[in-house]
Amino acid sequence: MSFNMVGKKLVLIVAGGNGNRMNTSIPKQYIRIGKKPILLMTIEAFLKSSEVNYLRVVISKSHIEMYRKIASRVKDRRLLSFALGGTSRTESVSNGLKSFKNMALNKTDKILIHDAARPFITQDLIARLFSELETAEAVFPKVPISDALWYKSKNSFSKGPTRDLLFRAQTPQGFYFEQIKKLYKDNKETHLDDISIAQSHKLKISGILGDPINIKLTTPEDLTFAEKVSKIWI
Repeated sequence: MSFNMVGKKLVLIVAGGNGNRMNTSIPKQYIRIGKKPILLMTIEAFLKSSEVNYLRVVISKSHIEMYRKIASRVKDRRLLSFALGGTSRTESVSNGLKSFKNMALNKTDKILIHDAARPFITQDLIARLFSELETAEAVFPKVPISDALWYKSKNSFSKGPTRDLLFRAQTPQGFYFEQIKKLYKDNKETHLDDISIAQSHKLKISGILGDPINIKLTTPEDLTFAEKVSKIWI
């Protein structure tokens, strides 16, 4: 595959889950942080970037009315109509990729795939991910682990793996559109993220420095963190 090509830059936000660990009556991506639902914050964060040409959100069929209320607040025409997800994240991403079928896309077009519950994505990280695809087939943000790691076995503890060799993977994760769409079409397994599909097919992967603020909001404690960050978020 040749690189350094110019093409469209797409974003696919995966928002079909229910976020059961949040212990709330509504899916976590629709919880408000201040005056805005988390999903709206995530959409707006991407649309602030001049890098992004089009954005689509994958949602659950049971969330359509909630999503429409959010989408009605976005006047940017780069936000496309939603796609319906599946029973797993892997199936939802696959459905989302298929939903671009009516667009004239080719091997030069790039796409970032992102978790809806990561609203604190920066324009800088978006730009660096797209830029990294000039020399790689897939890219993801990684954050070093600073804490000591330990194993627990029954009632005892032992030293864990060397933390210098470990890191936390974030989204967005970036790909060439046609390539990742084909991998998802041929995929028969469930994956926790998208870069694992690229790894299993031996794509040329690059990991760039992520952002500690770009956390995935998963627990009630994360909401407390998000409330604090949102007060200074620009």
